[in-house]
Amino acid sequence: AKNDNDYDTYNDDVEKADSGTLKEYFATCIPGLAPMLSQELISLGATNVEESGTSGVRFYNDPSSNVDIGMKALLWVRTAHRIMELVTTSEDFDDWDIEDR
Repeated sequence: AKNDNDYDTYNDDVEKADSGTLKEYFATCIPGLAPMLSQELISLGATNVEESGTSGVRFYNDPSSNVDIGMKALLWVRTAHRIMELVTTSEDFDDWDIEDR
């Protein structure tokens, strides 16, 4: 049976693993609200905030901070429809590369 100390140790390990890593997020909004969404994210502590068209904003956490800006944005941003975290990337392949595999 697990006790409370096991739970605390697990949470400490998770926080250590996540701290210091750069996380990328993307938030969607109603077209035309991207500038307002950008300002909201900046005021919460997001870094490298850049608008993507009129209805989206890409932003990053501050790796030196122990605050998860993605979770903070989920709780406090009012102009976003969705807030998504980039979990993986892949190389771009053209048709020639795919046919050769």
